[in-house]
Amino acid sequence: MHWGRRSPFEDEERGYNSYLITKNGKSILFAGDTGYSKIFGEKGREREILVAFFPISAYKPDWFQRNHATPEDALKMFLETGAKFMVPIHWGTFILSHEPLEEPLERLRAEAKRLGIEDWVVVLQHGESFTVLGKNDLPQRTQRSPR
Repeated sequence: MHWGRRSPFEDEERGYNSYLITKNGKSILFAGDTGYSKIFGEKGREREILVAFFPISAYKPDWFQRNHATPEDALKMFLETGAKFMVPIHWGTFILSHEPLEEPLERLRAEAKRLGIEDWVVVLQHGESFTVLGKNDLPQRTQRSPR
C-alpha cells in the first residue's frame, strides 16, 4: 500500500518493496514502507513467520495513512501475520511528516501494552541487534558500538 515512484521520472507501476524470506524453515517479513494491508496476514497464513518488521511513522496528516501505517495499524498487521516478534521500523530518525518524532514509538508501546503483547515487540536502538535462538525464546540483545 505505497506508491512505487522514487523520482519524478519513474513510472508508478513499479510498485514498492517488501520481502518475505525463508531459510531453514524460518521466515522473516520486511513490510517495507506501507499503509495497512491485509496481504501480510494472508502471507502469514501460508507459513510461520518468526520476525516481522513493520513501519510505524509518517501517518500525519491523516491522508498519509493510505501509504503509511499508524503504530496501531502496524500492530494489527503484525497480529494478523501470526509472527512471533515485531520490530518497528521507519521511525525516530528524521521528521517525515507532521507527528512529533517520538509519538510513533509512544503510541506503539501504549497499544502493545493495552493488547498485552509488549514482550513480542522488540524496539531496537540504532546499532542494536537481536538474536532469537528458537521460536519460544525471548530475543537476546546485542549492543554494537557506533562506527
